[in-house]
Amino acid sequence: MGVAVGVIAVVLGIIALLGLSAIVDGFVLSILWGWFLVPLGAPSITIPIAIGIALIAGMLVDTSTLARKKGEEAFSAILTGIFLRPIFALFVGWIVTLFMR
Repeated sequence: MGVAVGVIAVVLGIIALLGLSAIVDGFVLSILWGWFLVPLGAPSITIPIAIGIALIAGMLVDTSTLARKKGEEAFSAILTGIFLRPIFALFVGWIVTLFMR
C-alpha cells in the first residue's frame, strides 16, 4: 500500500508542477506581451489568454531531450524550465524596456 500512495503522490506532484508551470508562463507572457506587443497596436491580453497561448507554444516545442534525462537530472531540468526560464525572460524583457523610453 505504501508504494501505491507514493506513486499517487508523485503523479499529483507532477500535475501540480505542470499547472504551476502553465500559470507562471501565462503570467510572464502577459507582462511581456504588454511591454512589447501592445505598443505596436496588438490588443492587451489577460493571464488566462496568455496561459492558452503559452500552452499552444509549448506544444510546438521539441521536448524530446528532456525525455532522455533520468532521475535528478530530469528533475532539475523540469524545475529550471518551470521557474528559471520564465523569470529570466521577464528579467531580460524588463532590461530591454529600459532602453525603449
